Amino acid sequence: DEVIKEECAKIGWDWRLVSAIIFQESKFETWKVSWAGAFGIFQFMPATAASYGIGPHSSANDQIRAGIRKLNKNFNQWIEFVPDSMNCMKFTLATYNAGRGHIEDGQRLAEKNKLDPDVWDDNVAEMVKRLSNPKYYRDRVVRHGYCRGIETYEYVTEIMQRYEEYLNAFPDNVEEE
Repeated sequence: DEVIKEECAKIGWDWRLVSAIIFQESKFETWKVSWAGAFGIFQFMPATAASYGIGPHSSANDQIRAGIRKLNKNFNQWIEFVPDSMNCMKFTLATYNAGRGHIEDGQRLAEKNKLDPDVWDDNVAEMVKRLSNPKYYRDRVVRHGYCRGIETYEYVTEIMQRYEEYLNAFPDNVEEE
């Protein structure tokens, strides 16, 4: 908990949001390995993990530091294009789950379908959900093809719901004893 709080304070993120992400990724199980080969507390894919200097046997603290750096990098890339911080966070989460290319495909589909490409809820999220349907992933504006978009949609939704629960369970204004 202290490492999460410490690292989040460095970048101005709410530790409860990062805790919700970690819970979604691994339920805080550092030994977890997915069917796709993602590992650890943040479920890094091996190539991405290597680029952040961690591996399957890295400490939980090192994995937390790397995961927060990765999330912050994604956020800083999106904030240039999606200035609303809450939307930007949702794009960041979606990118962490599916990769930026699929989220940009969702933006292009949103624009094509007269939806706002810079708003996640009811706009890009709806298009990302459809990226498992050939009608959508074969559209000429889609560059990265098939995506299990419903998983990405649910990933973002569940993290944001858990974050709200954590905000209520761990309010900032509680005095420490």
